[in-house]
Amino acid sequence: MTTQSSRKLPVAVLFGALVLIGSSFLLSAYSSLVPGGREAAVEHTGSAVFDERSLVFVHDDDGSLNVVDGDDGRPVAAFDADGASFVRGAMKGLAYTRRDSAEGAEAPYRLTLFTDGHLVLTDPLSGEVVDLGAFGVDNARAFAALLETGGNRP
Repeated sequence: MTTQSSRKLPVAVLFGALVLIGSSFLLSAYSSLVPGGREAAVEHTGSAVFDERSLVFVHDDDGSLNVVDGDDGRPVAAFDADGASFVRGAMKGLAYTRRDSAEGAEAPYRLTLFTDGHLVLTDPLSGEVVDLGAFGVDNARAFAALLETGGNRP
């Protein structure tokens, strides 16, 4: 035998889950459709740019990732298929947004460090802006190292 009160709990939980999923969908749609919505998701504190670099990420068939300077084409870093999983995963996600672009993978991304320590990766083609600090200090450091490998770059 089932009591009526035992039926109310699953209905309430299901309703709550539907509200949560619906809200997530609406917020996602809003940020994609409203002009400047994606850019507004990353709040800059008005800080000046401390360092900036254009980078091209090249995915190889063996799963490795090569990073080259977007201005002069010099190698910046190379990650094998087992290394730098955050960098590789983030770049695969951004590459997916470029799948319909004529320039595609050849166009550089912009990695920017602000004077307040804010680290942002921008895709100029899609307008996608990723606040790398939101993924934790260690993951942001993986990208920050790409700024530091410039050698004698200006």
